[in-house]
Amino acid sequence: MASAAEQLIGHIGSRLGAIAEPAALAAFTEQMVGELLQRKEDRTLRDKTIAKVRSFFEALPTGLIATLEARDFAIEVISIIVQIRHQRGEPQLTPAEIDSVYASFQPAEEGPAHGQATEPTRIVLPPQPEPEIHADFDKALAAALRYKVGQTLSFFQRWNPRVFRKMPQPFLLAIPFGAALERAITEMIVPVLLQSRTVRHVGTLYRWDEMDNGKFWEVMAKDGHLDGIKKAWHAAWDDIRPQKIEKKTPDGPKKVLRAGPQLVKFRQMLASDKYSMPEIRGNEIDLFASFIEPDCSREDLENAWTRLRQLYEQELDRRFYQDKARTGALRDSLLDCFEPFTPRYAELLALLCYRNFPYLTLNFLIAFSQNHGFDEAARKKRIPYLSWFLSLPEAEAAALADEEWIAAAKERDETRQRTAEEQAEKERSALMGGVVWSKPRS
Repeated sequence: MASAAEQLIGHIGSRLGAIAEPAALAAFTEQMVGELLQRKEDRTLRDKTIAKVRSFFEALPTGLIATLEARDFAIEVISIIVQIRHQRGEPQLTPAEIDSVYASFQPAEEGPAHGQATEPTRIVLPPQPEPEIHADFDKALAAALRYKVGQTLSFFQRWNPRVFRKMPQPFLLAIPFGAALERAITEMIVPVLLQSRTVRHVGTLYRWDEMDNGKFWEVMAKDGHLDGIKKAWHAAWDDIRPQKIEKKTPDGPKKVLRAGPQLVKFRQMLASDKYSMPEIRGNEIDLFASFIEPDCSREDLENAWTRLRQLYEQELDRRFYQDKARTGALRDSLLDCFEPFTPRYAELLALLCYRNFPYLTLNFLIAFSQNHGFDEAARKKRIPYLSWFLSLPEAEAAALADEEWIAAAKERDETRQRTAEEQAEKERSALMGGVVWSKPRS
């Protein structure tokens, strides 16, 4: 089921499809920005957005292609606002962070045609967690855990505002999910850690007003306290896991798993219409618990991501300054990620590619998933998150929408290139006064 945000974007998209004049598109876009950003605290974001909208439409040329690009731009603006607008209780974006989001905007006449881009794919990078200092150990521990978890979460939250999907946003890739998980850690995990004698003892050893939560982990490792904190961390997650109980059946007693009160509460804290996620069970608990000692470093993830982006640009979205990659290079590179990383991190990288690379389709992911088992049961065991994502009810329509968008984008690019060549020829003819060079007779 599509989230409220996705339903809103879809509704606005259908409204925009009925508008034919750029001036009307500009007015409607400004109106929607104003309606979505009404609160006083949204003023900076609202003003910057409207300035970007007006600048875009002032530079817009005339013609059908320009109108189609204007519609895409308007949808992009609304998508960004829905994604980043301030939610009650969440920290506000700074002017610098707002500028970084809108850095991906380009005037229509400068937008690259497919295969002609002059720079890497533009992607918005959420800021990594900032170091904090708390004099109180309880708060220092909670901040240190959020900082550690945020190193991994913020990597997977990067996004491309020019990519529109019919599929719901996967949970780990959604910024609101990160906020919900951090709250759950603060309210459900930290109190359990603080019951550990080992952890309480650590709290008596240092002046916490002299140590930020980034240095916290260096000191814990250097002084030999890291193993004790990790043990308490995993014990806290074990309290949330599904519990084995004995159930009477016609064939006799049988052990089954059921959700205890802690798991029910945890599920409720992470439930949201802003993203989609599978039912939280043992696999998901394993994933969340792994963030204190990730399967791979942030640096390793960044290196893998850089290679994936470059291969995408060389194979599926050509940059004229790069070599062309062979067919299947991106798929093979994604498969290679299953060696240094665990499958759960590797399949999340595949979902991240789909979230950010416009010409990577759901059919690509479907074909990629078939490399991980001969049947659905084998794939569910090997790649549970990809299997879950591809089995969502929106998948069939989304796969068709991806292919239709690519076909329309390529046709538009070809038309734009042909129009530009015809215009250049007219200008050359006018400059030469109608003179043409004759071809020598054979």
